[in-house]
Amino acid sequence: MTPLLGPHGAATVVLFKAQFVTDLPKKSDIKRLLKISDMTYYKSSGRASRSIELLERSLSIARANSVKRFDRDSIFSSTDYAVMHAGVASNLFMQLKYASELVEGFNITTKSLEQVDTLIRAFDNTLYVQASYREWTTTAARNIEMMQQCAVTDDSVSKAPLAQWQGEAAVYGQEAIRQARAAVTQWVDAHVWPSIVPAKKQAGALLPETAEQD
Repeated sequence: MTPLLGPHGAATVVLFKAQFVTDLPKKSDIKRLLKISDMTYYKSSGRASRSIELLERSLSIARANSVKRFDRDSIFSSTDYAVMHAGVASNLFMQLKYASELVEGFNITTKSLEQVDTLIRAFDNTLYVQASYREWTTTAARNIEMMQQCAVTDDSVSKAPLAQWQGEAAVYGQEAIRQARAAVTQWVDAHVWPSIVPAKKQAGALLPETAEQD
């Protein structure tokens, strides 16, 4: 059981970003727009922060083209999240009305959270592999210079194929990063909540009902 999903191991989780609590959508409005009976707000920095970070990080990798390990793009950072029953879909009214506050929604399970955790770790590892190789070429160049300053010779250092290594550094690990990013993107595409345009209530009308008051 995760703190995010509770005993059922499945839920719809919607990320929001609000400067003030009063900026968050009213519960009654969300219930009406999404046709749900219950939902609860939580702080993103609370007990389920690790799971929320995974969701934010997945968006950064898939949509912001993240190239830094453990990086989360500020565009996808949330302050609060709502939890509701599994399988809830978004709709056009929800997206338009709360475009400034809505980050993204996910339909997830305990298993899918474990999957994206594994995928993100793999992606970060590919970044590490690439970065460590590029760091080595920098170290090798520095070692050659150091040997020259010390007036000592060692062909294994001074005659290392530095130019070749530096040339390979531009492409080293790039395919691995592409594949790992694609895997995270596939996960995101499969788990973000689908958007549904509500059916017309009258001919030519696509207006939501009047919101109830909290």
